[in-house]
Amino acid sequence: METGVDTSALYYYVTDARTLRPSERQAAKRAAASIDLAYDSGKNLAIPSTVVIELANILHHRNGARACQAVLEALLQDSRNALIPADESSFTEALILSRKLGVKYTDCVIYLTLKKAGAIRLITADKEFAAFKDLTLL
Repeated sequence: METGVDTSALYYYVTDARTLRPSERQAAKRAAASIDLAYDSGKNLAIPSTVVIELANILHHRNGARACQAVLEALLQDSRNALIPADESSFTEALILSRKLGVKYTDCVIYLTLKKAGAIRLITADKEFAAFKDLTLL
């Protein structure tokens, strides 16, 4: 998998832009364009398991259980998406990396999961990922 997707971009992709704050709409537009471009070029997107969990929490809180389940089913059944599980070592390594870079722990788990899966690009609306210099942010 060359291209991964972060929670922020995936949330914006699955959320109706009309329900977002005006300040979020531009980020949502960029995220959707990047995901659509990846899909249109025939690439599969690597979705770390941590992203699925974070997305589920956000969607459940904001939209309720049924809406959350519908979105997750659609994402997980789409053959263009590859669910990438975090391995045990990523959780320990993320603690060290989080302290070293001052980046959120879950972002470090996502980063490590994607790197181990061979991702070199990340679709994100989260500026913290700029701390990982070996990823190209889309």
